[in-house]
Amino acid sequence: MESVKEVMGFASALEDVAWLCGILVSIWAVVGIVRQIIDATKKPERAVNGKIAQIEGDIAFLKDEDEKIFRCLDNDKARLDGLAQGTALTQSALIELMNHAINGDNVEGLKAARDNLNNYLVKRTVI
Repeated sequence: MESVKEVMGFASALEDVAWLCGILVSIWAVVGIVRQIIDATKKPERAVNGKIAQIEGDIAFLKDEDEKIFRCLDNDKARLDGLAQGTALTQSALIELMNHAINGDNVEGLKAARDNLNNYLVKRTVI
């Protein structure tokens, strides 16, 4: 009888171990499923974060390019303003020449126009 009790006790212990193993396997399966769900929910976030980082890099590059373009535009504006000033002085000198040719007595106007034109040309070549 004792051997039957021993066998029954051993069978009961095996049943408990099998039950415990089943619970552990079930818990492990649930943990795996939860991990897959978490990974699946974070995957789009990772993709979006990567795209955001790329866009931020593009924006920084474009800001640098904009600064270069604005510097070039400022240089061009300064150059064109200088040319406009020179054109205005040249036209003023031509008007003084025509006035002198017509009247013959505008020597002071001619000297002032000559000095202005001379100063402009000297400053322009030095800069």
